[in-house]
Amino acid sequence: AVVSTQITGSYDGYTWKMKSPWQFATKLSKTKYTSLSAALKACAKNAKCTGVTKEKKGEYYLGSGTKYKPGKDMAIFIKYGVLSMYGGYTWTYKDGYTMSGGHLSSTTYTTKAKALAACKANDKCTGVILEGKK
Repeated sequence: AVVSTQITGSYDGYTWKMKSPWQFATKLSKTKYTSLSAALKACAKNAKCTGVTKEKKGEYYLGSGTKYKPGKDMAIFIKYGVLSMYGGYTWTYKDGYTMSGGHLSSTTYTTKAKALAACKANDKCTGVILEGKK
């Protein structure tokens, strides 16, 4: 069994989930980055990049896909979603995903700002769902 560590943080407008000891099963390219910040910036600008693998100190590669494999002394930084700030909270937007657990109410909001404000006011709310057209 692999003992895994997971940390979530934000950088360059995205949420990143760090998992260790893992590596992306597929490298996006053979380009080697010498710092985590340079690799995360490159990944944030590349729509095909799904994260970064840290292979060893000063050696980072862009990853693609959603398959990971164990990697001794390695770590992956998964590009999770775009960040936005509203009402003193940080919200993550992830296309193609939905939240489980159903709706808290049947109210429909006409703007993202109104939906986020209502969510902030409700202690049971953990996010908003955009349905229909963007």
